Amino acid sequence: MADNVSALLEAEGPQTKALLLAHNEHVQRAPVSWFSPMGTFSSMGNFLHARFGTEQAVIGFSFNQGSFRAVGTIDSRDPGGAYDTRMHEWVVGAAPAHFVDAALARTGLPLFALNLKAVPQNGSVAQWMASKPWQRAIGSSFSHGTVNAPPPPIKPYQKSGDPRDRYDVLVFVESTTATHNIPRRAKV
Repeated sequence: MADNVSALLEAEGPQTKALLLAHNEHVQRAPVSWFSPMGTFSSMGNFLHARFGTEQAVIGFSFNQGSFRAVGTIDSRDPGGAYDTRMHEWVVGAAPAHFVDAALARTGLPLFALNLKAVPQNGSVAQWMASKPWQRAIGSSFSHGTVNAPPPPIKPYQKSGDPRDRYDVLVFVESTTATHNIPRRAKV
């Protein structure tokens, strides 16, 4: 993905700019870590940061609660079950109190962008971010189950890390609404 972006920018010339829309883990600067045999690997954003440095601005997304569409295991009692490849609407409640998402919700603002470059280097906010708080990481798949891992069980779709290492800006939405399919027009 990063090679494609770089090739397109090079083909269009030095004054060209691009806007990419992708899941947080695809765009983040920090390497992605998974609770699986895959371990840690570089993301598109990680590769792009190595190539473009501060010429790139990474915008992450956070939400407190709401609905979204994703594929995933339908039976929450069987989190290791086979994925159903059809899209389903999922609903999650408010983020746990110690999550980045919940801290942003406590502002009482339903929608805002937080400039992480403006966070002071010292103080309680800097210390809290450096403690690598959890954040939701829901993408194209989802399950309400837990991953079989050494105690305590690890819930998938949440990641721990310093938001400042991942993003330049974090956009927060209090409540999301799932996308809806647009009916296809009949061919004429």
